[in-house]
Amino acid sequence: RLLDRVAICEQATLKQNPDGRVVTGTDFEGNPGVQPTREEGEKLLATAARYVPALRNADLDFVTLGHRVLPKDGHSIVGCSTTCANAYVIATHSGMTLSPILGQLATTEVLDRVKIDLLQSFRPDRFARS
Repeated sequence: RLLDRVAICEQATLKQNPDGRVVTGTDFEGNPGVQPTREEGEKLLATAARYVPALRNADLDFVTLGHRVLPKDGHSIVGCSTTCANAYVIATHSGMTLSPILGQLATTEVLDRVKIDLLQSFRPDRFARS
């Protein structure tokens, strides 16, 4: 193992999968104009190797591009849909860290039919057009 956790560095993010493969990228914003070419993969690998020197001799297996979902204003979306009364929405970029509290708060709202003030600024209706 080279990494026991996700590494978020200045110019790279890295994680190691259970099968030993290392996955790397540049940032959380995504790069819409970048294509998943071998050349781009080599650049990502070279950048990652600056932070994890053991990657200097690694072979590039394949290249894919992923784009992280992030609500338009950068904040979580939590609450009942404004167009479908029986739909409850949770959309967030920080699911790994926020899921315990969001799950608990959403469960309370749905089962107890209450609105939790803490979630008010995260409601889906903030995107509704007037």
